[in-house]
Amino acid sequence: MELSKVILKAALLVLTTAAFCVCQLSVFYLARRKGHIPSTRWYSSIFIVLVTPEVISLLTVIWNTPFLAKGNLWKWPRLKNVFTGVFVSLLEVTCICLLTIEVAPFLPVFHYFPLLNIVLLTAPFVDAFRQKGVDFHDDVENSEKKDCCSTTGKSKAVRIGAFLVGLCLSIYIIFILRRDFVLTDVASVIFALCLIALSVAWLPTVRNFIFEPRLPSDNVIYRNNVSVLYHVVKIAGFCFFTLWLFTFEAENNTFSTIFEIDVFNFDITTSVLITVSCCSVLVCNIFTSLSTKWSCNRIVLNGSSFISGPIIIGVSIYLALTGNALENFTDDSLPYTILALSLILWALPFLVWKFRLYEDTDYLLVPTEHVFTCYSINPFFLTQHLFANYTPQNIFEQCSDKYLNKKATTIFICTTMYREAEYEMRRLLISLRKLSLSEKLKRENVYIETHIFLDGGAEGGRLKEFALQLLSLVTDTLHVDITEGTGCQTPYGLQMLWMVPGGMQIFFHFKDNKKVKAKKRWSQVMYMNYIIEHRTKKVSAEQREVSESSLKDSQWPRTKPNVITITVTDENGNISHPFDENVNRPIALTKDNLSVYSENSIRDNDTIDSFSVHSMGSEGDHLDDYPSHDMTGSCMNVDAVSLSSFASIPDLRIYRESLKSNPNYHKDDCPDLPSVFTVSSHVQSTESSKVQLDERSYILATDADMGFDADAVLNAMRLSNENLGIGGICGITHPIGKRQSPLVWNQMFEYCKDFWSTKSAQNVIGSVMCCPGCFSLYRLSALTDVMADYADPTVDSLGVFTKDTGEDRWMCTLMMLRGWQLRYSYAARNTTYCPDNFGEFIKQRRRWILSDLANSLLVMKNIRQLVRNNNCFSVAFSVYLLQLFFITLLAPGSTILMLAIGFDFIFHIETYVTAPIIIVLILAYTGVCVSDVRPKIMEHVTKWFMVFAGIAGSIVIIGSGYFVTADILREIEEGTLQFQEHFLIFSVVIALFYAAILHPRDAWVLVCGIWYVFFFPALYMVLPVYTICNLVDQSWGTREDQKAEIPKSIYLPKMKKKLKKKKKKKKESKVPRLTDDDVSSVFQMEGEDRHQEENEQEFWSRIVDSLLGPEINRGSDKAQLAALLLSLRRKSVVIFLVINFIWAISVCVVYAFLLSSSGGLNAIGVIFGVIYGYSLSVQVIGMTVCRVNDAITWIARLSCDEDKNIWVHPRET
Repeated sequence: MELSKVILKAALLVLTTAAFCVCQLSVFYLARRKGHIPSTRWYSSIFIVLVTPEVISLLTVIWNTPFLAKGNLWKWPRLKNVFTGVFVSLLEVTCICLLTIEVAPFLPVFHYFPLLNIVLLTAPFVDAFRQKGVDFHDDVENSEKKDCCSTTGKSKAVRIGAFLVGLCLSIYIIFILRRDFVLTDVASVIFALCLIALSVAWLPTVRNFIFEPRLPSDNVIYRNNVSVLYHVVKIAGFCFFTLWLFTFEAENNTFSTIFEIDVFNFDITTSVLITVSCCSVLVCNIFTSLSTKWSCNRIVLNGSSFISGPIIIGVSIYLALTGNALENFTDDSLPYTILALSLILWALPFLVWKFRLYEDTDYLLVPTEHVFTCYSINPFFLTQHLFANYTPQNIFEQCSDKYLNKKATTIFICTTMYREAEYEMRRLLISLRKLSLSEKLKRENVYIETHIFLDGGAEGGRLKEFALQLLSLVTDTLHVDITEGTGCQTPYGLQMLWMVPGGMQIFFHFKDNKKVKAKKRWSQVMYMNYIIEHRTKKVSAEQREVSESSLKDSQWPRTKPNVITITVTDENGNISHPFDENVNRPIALTKDNLSVYSENSIRDNDTIDSFSVHSMGSEGDHLDDYPSHDMTGSCMNVDAVSLSSFASIPDLRIYRESLKSNPNYHKDDCPDLPSVFTVSSHVQSTESSKVQLDERSYILATDADMGFDADAVLNAMRLSNENLGIGGICGITHPIGKRQSPLVWNQMFEYCKDFWSTKSAQNVIGSVMCCPGCFSLYRLSALTDVMADYADPTVDSLGVFTKDTGEDRWMCTLMMLRGWQLRYSYAARNTTYCPDNFGEFIKQRRRWILSDLANSLLVMKNIRQLVRNNNCFSVAFSVYLLQLFFITLLAPGSTILMLAIGFDFIFHIETYVTAPIIIVLILAYTGVCVSDVRPKIMEHVTKWFMVFAGIAGSIVIIGSGYFVTADILREIEEGTLQFQEHFLIFSVVIALFYAAILHPRDAWVLVCGIWYVFFFPALYMVLPVYTICNLVDQSWGTREDQKAEIPKSIYLPKMKKKLKKKKKKKKESKVPRLTDDDVSSVFQMEGEDRHQEENEQEFWSRIVDSLLGPEINRGSDKAQLAALLLSLRRKSVVIFLVINFIWAISVCVVYAFLLSSSGGLNAIGVIFGVIYGYSLSVQVIGMTVCRVNDAITWIARLSCDEDKNIWVHPRET
């Protein structure tokens, strides 16, 4: 690790030094080209080099600042500070222009460059006369850091002396240069006055004053607001002074002359110097930011600033010697004397500052705006301007708790289940077991517990088929003895609990839809309230109990064994005993005497309706006190259809009142019901359990078919821990299918494409609009802010799509309205099963498209509130969202255009022929969808229409690609290449390949893009029409017809011989059935355990009665919603189709009749460039910045100081 630190800092030092040298040498020698190129081109090149850094800084500020949020637009420094700042900016611009245009062209670089360092000596000289004797390093508490900048005694004399020495050297050098006619009298005066003016303008005291905020808490906002003004003033100033000096130089130069030049007609040398200088400024900015983020300013910035001087001087001397530049001097020895004095002048500031102009921060990944007052770097005064902007504030006392990063984190994994297949449930449970065993989570001090909510898992005290399927996987996937679980009935249904190897608790919550509301959103409302209002308090209490009692025994208390009771009845409800007359007697069950009955144990027509397992002892009882039974193993079949009640395997310690009322019940064999041991009330004293439920408490929401690991959880958790303003984080989800098919491959590519581009862009420019519910980490405090609104009932048609079918998008919108940020982490990788059959695919997309459109409308409706309340909603981000909304809305019309223009391009069929044909086909398909045809017929029609559109789209895309490539090659060969609309197609393709390069781990999915090409017209033309026509459908769409895989074997005591006899004896009887004897599962608690369980029962009773009950706050009933949706469909279908048809026809008319076949900008290219160009540019920039930030963070964690915490961004309120 130490070696990696050294290598990192050394590499960054070398690269930064090289960037500093290249930047300054390029601009100096560009200035020296005055007189060697036409005057107009030289002035324009200087103007470009001066203005480019300011333009980049201005755009950066505009990009990063939410001016309209919460009145930020009016947060400005005091008027006197602003006027001073404008004056200082104009003074800076004037001095830089005069030095660059009137002085730099006439001085050798090795003389001009060191003289600039007099600016760095002014700050310590002024600080030496300040009464308090401190400077801008006041924030540094460390005495060692203070020592380098203290201004008392000897240090004060050194600073004054160094300044006087530097001043004398500068005057002497300027005098010599003027004497030898290198500088004129005017240039010498300008040189001296400009250096003095810049020394004053760049004093830290002056810089702090012009950026001084009214409120220290909003320092960055005030600074960014006024920075926009200062950058605009500088850009205008550079423009004015450059033009003024240009006209002042010669009488025939006028303001209009410079605009007549062609800036692209520079000679090669000038073009290279301009390009290199502009790019190197940007590179210097990047390396400076990296040095700050990796906390190595002391080595990198100090080192590169100092080392670059001798390198630049040496290179310039070499170039001067080869070009005979020294022959202007009368004394051959004098240039070398001046050179020696220049080197002393260059090194003097670094000696005064003890080579510590810049200090390392105490944190990693510190934002640049907290260390530098503005983003710009002037290329002609790179080192001096960088130091002038260095004003570290609050970087050494960023938060009151220095070890905030070392706090424990609490994560509650909450999963909603519905009708998942066995292999989907298995995948989730295996992921949870691996998570529990993860050493990485323990090292990060993470406490995790899991809650799985199964919708419709219970009914009247009985477990239904999907609950049985889930329970059958417990032993195999979680590697726990299923008999070690605990369970109870609750006001919402049934609850069970196991402790997974590794220490994680996993709760199964089986909802009874007759007791609580069904559907996913209400399951989420359940676990949000349960976690926030109950579990967090209980976990906190348990931690206090553990810390106070210091449990001596880390072993779990042993309880008395379980008992199994079986009640078999015939079709008339009479109790039948096919096994034994004492079959209903409780039998002690231990690990050693479990067995399974053979299929001969019951008759073929017998059905087992229920059995129960009961905890027989309280804490401290021993298994040895109970009799064991000689048992052997064999298998018993269970009817999958009739096995629909309470349990199918001995895994539940649930007491039944019916047990006591059974006439065959023997009290001696089954003592009074004891207390139930719950894992949650006896948490082991492990380090990971010492949690503080603060801003580091989360809910990890997952779907029931997810696969993920500890790295995914940790990456999402770290990102959220480091920014307290983040309300939710999603990872990248990779779809897999149980069966591989083109439909699955299309989704693989589509998922990656959307995460690469859309999520990355939103993550950088603003906020992720939707953290998918399949795998997202939500901060509990953010959920608390939106929980009340999220539990609102559905009362209108829009609520059906926002609340019931797009619940994750709606919750994210509510969070953003409360000011929370939503983020995306590429490192939080997870997988999910995607639809692999056509019916589920189109139904899932119907739900997604409707929820996307509905929430987009909601965002547009509340855009003003979002802009004011959320700092993520900058102007650029708002424009991006608005453009994406219109792109989504006009997707069918744009696809019609693509097909029509493609057929015109390939087969020369006019667009006014093909476009109406496609429109007629869509109208016919719409008629089928809105009619009363059976769903299966509609599904088949949609399938074949999608195939037809896919074939047509593939022909257009492949054929157009061939002809466009041929045209481009021909135009290149003929030298007539010009912009055309098909360049946009190539830009999209290039962007996809670029995205794959940025994400090499997933680059292979480009192969699946072949199938995305085929499905493209269907995704953007057919499915939107299908969706609008079927918005009356309120079903979930997926897994509606899923069948559970009922477990085929159970463990029961051995009574093989008697059972066979009974079976033969009862062979002629009617088919029996198994019933659940009205189980009430009343637990008898003792002491604290009883109090804790009663508290949970009281919580559930309260929440069911006030919020979750089926009849509580229902909103509009299904009939009312159906009528509203039917009315909405009539309007939506007409409006949606009319808008898209008008769009398609209008562009076709432009293409067919108004498009000139001659050269120039193509009208279609302009239209589509305006519509898609901005979003494409934002996405390319966004995913680039996102991946660069990921790399910076990864390197900071891997190679930087381990004793330094990560910078924690506070939440902006």
